[in-house]
Amino acid sequence: MFVVHASRIERVRVPPSGLAELCDRLVSAFRWAEPFIAAAFLFIAGYSLVLSQRGRARRDFLPKILRRVALLYALSVVLFVPQYGTSFPDLVLSSGILSAIALAIAMVGLGLVTDRPVAALLSVALVVLAATAALDVSGATVSGLNAGPGGAFPLVAFAAVGALSARLIHARGLSALAWSCLGLCLLTLAVWDARLPWLTERNSLYPAGSAASVLGALLRGGSPGAALPVAFWNHSAAGALGLLAPLGVSLLLVLAAQRALPGLRLFAPVLLLGRNALLAYVLHLALLGLLDAFELAPQSPTGTLGLVLLLAVFSCAVGLWLERRASLASARARYDRAPA
Repeated sequence: MFVVHASRIERVRVPPSGLAELCDRLVSAFRWAEPFIAAAFLFIAGYSLVLSQRGRARRDFLPKILRRVALLYALSVVLFVPQYGTSFPDLVLSSGILSAIALAIAMVGLGLVTDRPVAALLSVALVVLAATAALDVSGATVSGLNAGPGGAFPLVAFAAVGALSARLIHARGLSALAWSCLGLCLLTLAVWDARLPWLTERNSLYPAGSAASVLGALLRGGSPGAALPVAFWNHSAAGALGLLAPLGVSLLLVLAAQRALPGLRLFAPVLLLGRNALLAYVLHLALLGLLDAFELAPQSPTGTLGLVLLLAVFSCAVGLWLERRASLASARARYDRAPA
């Protein structure tokens, strides 16, 4: 996430060579993997919803989910305005990836509290993929579905499949997931062999276009300028089906290593970022937006990776400070409640 977003504000002055060329290839590899990274975000979100539901009554679980949905949607709108202004209807329907995550959590969360959650989750996944396929075939552009920064409708299907995977493992164990992944690998090969497009692209019109943010234009004393087309990629229905196998295999590998990973000291920063993922997301977007607005973006792939390292260190530092502060507050509260 850090690498892909930092590379979008990169302004390369000269063709990279030497170390810069190696860094450029590494950044390009992350860009190539971006569809999988985005899908993994929602897959993990759906899986986590099942874990958070365990031991909770429906009346406790659903309000918690809806509060999280409202928070994510509000943050998405707030982050949309400095970059794209108040362009309607995207401001409301397609404000960013957080709005897509909010939609996915709402649909999957509602499916989990039904009397037949597996059937509900399967219905969500199939309806979303069918609607995506219809948009792919027709070439239609619909804000919130396949247009704008939050128009990633197939992401909802990934969240539903993540939740289904969690329920499958809980009911049948890892072996059931392994057999499912084998079948999904055949599906991926079929999509690959058919040479179907894995991604689609749609344009949206925004002031200042993609060359500079609305905030940057205002800070430099100018106006946002005329509306320019900004292209956004999206998973196609075929691409979404093709990514299910890599997601399932990744889940198998992580679950197989879950006991060993937390004990590794080098893995501690990853766990810290995982516990503070939403904070890290908002922080890094805000910092990248400021750097872009003040024209302080990296000038080379090497600078991009250096910026990524700084973003990770800063996010870890803020997350660690907040966790220690919360821990001290909790300890103080326990001490105050202790009997004399």
